[in-house]
Amino acid sequence: MLVVHDCSNYTKFARGLNLSSKAGMLFGASNYACEFSLIPYEIFIIHEAWPIEVLTLSVFLLDFAINRVTAI
Repeated sequence: MLVVHDCSNYTKFARGLNLSSKAGMLFGASNYACEFSLIPYEIFIIHEAWPIEVLTLSVFLLDFAINRVTAI
C-alpha cells in the first residue's frame, strides 16, 4: 500500500472551499485565499475526462472568481 500526503496550498484551498460550504458559509469562502498572491485560476482548468457536473461547476466557479475580483 502506498499512501501519499498532499499538503500543497492548492489542496488546502480546495479543502477550505469544501469545508466552508458544508459549514453553511458564503459560497467561495476560504481561509486559505490569503496564501495566494492571485486567485489560482489553474485549479479551474477543464479536463476532457471530467463528468459534466464537474465541468459545469468549474465554469461557474471561475466566472464567480473573475466577477468577484473585478467587483473589488
